Amino acid sequence: MADIRFQFILNGQPLCIAGAEGYGVFSSCISWVRRDGKEYPFAAEDRDDGAPTKEEWMRESMGVTARTLDAKFPHHAAWFDRELRVGDELTIRILGPGECDCPESAQCEIDHED
Repeated sequence: MADIRFQFILNGQPLCIAGAEGYGVFSSCISWVRRDGKEYPFAAEDRDDGAPTKEEWMRESMGVTARTLDAKFPHHAAWFDRELRVGDELTIRILGPGECDCPESAQCEIDHED
């Protein structure tokens, strides 16, 4: 059972109920990125290591993430990493203790009390 929970709703559709248990850190980030191509930091010879192309690096993006590091998930776990668009409506409700969804990036079994 999570000590604190966060419900994420995107455009009226529930994404998840994320939570943290015991001691730890829960974070959510809304980001928007648009870069100037004149500041591209990777020379052509550096791209062998997986560096983005100039076009990929300049691509405008907007998104939201939800992640935790806590007693239940001792490694960083993520519930979602979603792209956003202009006009989207994101609601975050803060909930008290209770059950939460399993992070997408973690193997877990959710204990449900009957």
